[in-house]
Amino acid sequence: MSKLLKETSKFYNQKMPLVEKWNDHIEVVNETLREDGDKMETSQKVVLATCLENLEKRIKQAEHMYETTQPSDVGPFKKFGLEILTAVVPNMIANDLV
Repeated sequence: MSKLLKETSKFYNQKMPLVEKWNDHIEVVNETLREDGDKMETSQKVVLATCLENLEKRIKQAEHMYETTQPSDVGPFKKFGLEILTAVVPNMIANDLV
């Protein structure tokens, strides 16, 4: 097994808890793709789960930040942000380029 393959496998194994945490969002995307005869690859699942995790962290930080963003300003984005990200990330061309 090549070193690159070992490192890639190690990376995916480290990210699998995130994929499991965000499985509900990932399955919504997978169901939509199945209707078109396609499915998400592991790399796409990892990218989506990582983006969702990062967004959740930033939203939580914004709730406690009083410099430029008020907690009341985050409310509408918090309501739809994860769903928007779930719809957009799997369709990005970046997934096909890397």
